[in-house]
Amino acid sequence: FESVTVDIPGMGHKRISIRTSALEEKSQACQMLSTYASELKAGFFPFVEPVAQVMAELIGFEYMEEVRVHAAGAMPELVQATALAVREGQPAARPEMAAQLVAFALDKLLGQMKEDPDVPTLSAMVENLSSIVELGVAHPCVQLTPEQQMTTAQVICCS
Repeated sequence: FESVTVDIPGMGHKRISIRTSALEEKSQACQMLSTYASELKAGFFPFVEPVAQVMAELIGFEYMEEVRVHAAGAMPELVQATALAVREGQPAARPEMAAQLVAFALDKLLGQMKEDPDVPTLSAMVENLSSIVELGVAHPCVQLTPEQQMTTAQVICCS
């Protein structure tokens, strides 16, 4: 536990305790899921959708930057796992599903980048955004639309 004193509007100075170990576990879990997706590649495809949903929520996790960074880092790995599953012809893997995942990941990353005040976190998000763009070059099913290309180019160039 870590104790901090914070100002709570209408209540003055209050001392609160935060269980930092739970936050660290959340960060490690995000990192591990990203590693699983990276190592298993197309074999991770059956888990992509539920993991993407969880990671999307954690990209905006306000209590710890590391959680946001690791959740964002999982997105390119999930996109790659899906693209490889499409290439391998896995029955449930369809090109339109891959395109939807790219749109979903870009939306979450770009949305958080507009809100996040932490420079190292923003840098990591730009890096992950760039990785997704690069995946589109290698895998046609995750290629960005012209509109997505324009939006990400503006963010990458101006960050």
